[in-house]
Amino acid sequence: MRVVFVENVIDVASAGDVKTVANGYARNYLLPRKLAIPATPQELKRLEERKNADGKREAKLGTRAGDLAGRIAEVNVVINARTGTSGRIYGAVTNARIAEELSRLVGQPIDRRKIRLDEPIRRLGDYQLEVHLTKDVTTNVKVTVLGEGQLASVMATEENTPTANARARTTKEAGEESARSAETPEEEPASGG
Repeated sequence: MRVVFVENVIDVASAGDVKTVANGYARNYLLPRKLAIPATPQELKRLEERKNADGKREAKLGTRAGDLAGRIAEVNVVINARTGTSGRIYGAVTNARIAEELSRLVGQPIDRRKIRLDEPIRRLGDYQLEVHLTKDVTTNVKVTVLGEGQLASVMATEENTPTANARARTTKEAGEESARSAETPEEEPASGG
């Protein structure tokens, strides 16, 4: 019996495949569990239309992903981290934190799972990470992890250059954010009465 697979069946077929299987296998297993449907002319036509629509959608996503990849490759993500005396940061910089900052820089949400980070970053420095936007579109992003003291010197250096780019803005914004979080409200003196 010829069937159209609706869902993936391990070691048999993937969703959307049209295959000939044993009649008993189709009637007793695939059809009752709604893993496949009979391959009627109407279903084959519907499958072809779905594949055409998916192809158009993939092409559109590929174009958007290519544009986004270009924007991602141009930015430098600067992350400010609290550090100990040995240069090791408190906690870790994860792909979620990188995705949040990258999303803010490019103005479009980036899923943390698209950033390839084998293990969280625990040391200061520069890192090149892969960002997989689609199965065909991959780009690299530079991530710089700075300690609290380093951020002020980087800001001063970059403000003196005539071509301040997204990295300078990012570093400056990260410094302002760090300064705001470091400010603590002054305590009121206790009244002696």
